[in-house]
Amino acid sequence: MISKRFYIFLLLFAVLVGCNVTTKQPLSNSLKRKWMLVAMEDFSRDTLVKYATYIDLTSSDNAGSAYMGCNTIGFRYEIYSKDKIKFSDFISTKMYCQQTGKIEDEFSRLIVTMNGFSTQNAHKLVLVNEEGKQLQFVAADWD
Repeated sequence: MISKRFYIFLLLFAVLVGCNVTTKQPLSNSLKRKWMLVAMEDFSRDTLVKYATYIDLTSSDNAGSAYMGCNTIGFRYEIYSKDKIKFSDFISTKMYCQQTGKIEDEFSRLIVTMNGFSTQNAHKLVLVNEEGKQLQFVAADWD
């Protein structure tokens, strides 16, 4: 005969497994690299490459950084599912950057709105927001 404790345990287990709780996901190894920014609205690929713009997700503690040609931008990020990401806690150096100021302003405006991502062919990363705006990257170590 099966005891009441077993049924209680089984019921609690079913409730815990059945709950749909959003949890942070570990950063996929495919994302854990340095990514060169190659597409952002209003800027040509050549301009972004000229100023060596990038986002770096190699840190093990969900801290990231970005460089848009002059200042360094630090931030935190969390992966919530296979295609959902959240960026927060931004900090930046604030040097005057005549040539790259517009790039930095636009990146800073867009990155806070990015909440989705996809990877393509293991060397392309696309960040997207709810309006469909995108930041497109290629892996820095990809030839």
